[in-house]
Amino acid sequence: MSAEAKRFGDAILREEQALEAAFRQGAITEPDLQRRVAQIGQFQAELRLAHLRTHLETKTLLADHQLQRYNQLRGYSSGAGSQGHHTDTEAQRLR
Repeated sequence: MSAEAKRFGDAILREEQALEAAFRQGAITEPDLQRRVAQIGQFQAELRLAHLRTHLETKTLLADHQLQRYNQLRGYSSGAGSQGHHTDTEAQRLR
């Protein structure tokens, strides 16, 4: 995940900086704003997908006792409340 995530993370930062610069310069139009925000949203979606895909791949690499510990560390174990980084539905998929 790291190379893919880094690529999307870098792209998000680059696009956010360009958006901010365009606002500072007063050079942004409505169509430009829509295009830039849509592009940032696409990069954010790709980053999230890479992140969650890694969780799914992790499940196939770990033994049961390792997966149990992984889920516990991620905050997915029972009694942990909602301390994990993902929704309950996402956590259930990893169990």
